[in-house]
Amino acid sequence: MMWPRVVLILQGYCFKAKDAPPQPSYGGEKAVDCTLKKSPVQLGWKGDLGERRFLRTHLKRLSWLILFLVTMPVIGGVSAQDTPDFVTIIETGDVMPHVAALAVDIGARPAGSKAETQAAAYIAAAFEAWSYTVTIQEFDLRGGRTSRNVIATRPGDEYMIVIGAHMDSVTAGTGAGDNASGVAAVLAAAEALAGLETTHTLVFVTFGAEELEYLSGADVFVESLDDDVERVIAMINV
Repeated sequence: MMWPRVVLILQGYCFKAKDAPPQPSYGGEKAVDCTLKKSPVQLGWKGDLGERRFLRTHLKRLSWLILFLVTMPVIGGVSAQDTPDFVTIIETGDVMPHVAALAVDIGARPAGSKAETQAAAYIAAAFEAWSYTVTIQEFDLRGGRTSRNVIATRPGDEYMIVIGAHMDSVTAGTGAGDNASGVAAVLAAAEALAGLETTHTLVFVTFGAEELEYLSGADVFVESLDDDVERVIAMINV
């Protein structure tokens, strides 16, 4: 049986802090400051209250969307009333602490840095707490540095749904919107899905070194799949 291939990219929102310094261009696009500098209790956002509320709402809805996209193809033969209630599965409190942990407690996470390693350890510990099988996929960078992907798997049938987000950042700011917010949405979805019965194999990946121009963790991950890439029926990139 041939399955359709789906690749979906979910773009996050990021607000420029009002008192942020001018940001350099990076990779041909103007960088946007997504710095979190206040306490996690304050959500650490330097914009106004409306911006903070919008961010919280956006991340929660993004997590709901991941759940919907993953479970709709894989839960077979269920009636509408048996479909999981995504609105109640994930709350804001499930998402924002991950943003704070990555962008406030750890901060900027350049590829191959100690901070990127700390982020990987935080993410791996979360996946393990939810009973996923975790693999750390290391790869070499220029200058003797090492980056890594964190891969969390829950086995199902032979088909795979991959949900990914990059965990590294540029050095300007602390990488809250690019891409701690995406990782947070993925982690919240993974926690919710840990309690649901699904048919296909679920693979969550947080990629290292995405901000580099010559190599990315996504390249390494895809190459490592080899012939198993044919088993991937959908990829959601956040």
